[in-house]
Amino acid sequence: MTPADIDRHTAEVRELLKGTGHKPVALRPGRTNPYEASKIEGVKQTGGMTFAWAFGWSKEAEAQRPAWEHLIRGFQVCLGEVYPECQVANSIFKIEKSADVALMIAQYYAQMRRSLRGNLVYIEVDVVCNKRCDPFEADFDIGIPDAPDSWAMMPFNPGVVFSRDTPGAQKFFDTAMEFACDIPGNFPQWYVYQLALAHTWHVLKDVVNIKIFPNEVYNYSPDVYAPSDAYFIHLKGPRKAMQRDYVVPIIEGRRGRFMLPQGA
Repeated sequence: MTPADIDRHTAEVRELLKGTGHKPVALRPGRTNPYEASKIEGVKQTGGMTFAWAFGWSKEAEAQRPAWEHLIRGFQVCLGEVYPECQVANSIFKIEKSADVALMIAQYYAQMRRSLRGNLVYIEVDVVCNKRCDPFEADFDIGIPDAPDSWAMMPFNPGVVFSRDTPGAQKFFDTAMEFACDIPGNFPQWYVYQLALAHTWHVLKDVVNIKIFPNEVYNYSPDVYAPSDAYFIHLKGPRKAMQRDYVVPIIEGRRGRFMLPQGA
């Protein structure tokens, strides 16, 4: 897709969400952590992309460790095949319960943006890198795919988020982290970060340069397996069982008849 396509889609989604009556809560003052790139020694914009991912081991995940390890391995294989020249940064966390992963991701994204220089692609382990793309051809601080059914309270459920190394991008992730931390604990925790992203977009859409990428191409989430030309395939929930169906053609196409082991 071209930068003009991204601009057009961003305008369409902004119009769709206009006038919804959604009023995000105000953050408590005095808790910001300003990004001051000029004060970090050696800061410079770098070419290419760094992929950043995290995973949280909980008691539930430990009980299904082989399945999760196969999922992570398939994710790593595709990432390495499609983007062999890109750097990868990852962190593994211990969490109390699987639902805590949403809050963990909110904190990880903000801290990684502060720690790493250059263009970042935040990616979740249930995403298949299906085809190469360069999202940074478009002009933005933050690039985020919309959800198939966009609505004011939860317009984003991304498996990937694109971030430049800018103060605007840091402000976006810091704000999303603070919203996530402020959401009441009795709320279903799986949705914490999705709601935080929605609040952040509504608050910063006219402050930070946020471009919205079409989910059909950048965050495709199929209900049943079908070959796809999407750049990223997000296997949310039970769709994770389809990972092998998408991984094997990628490997076969690049290495001939190489096949992943059964169960990978």
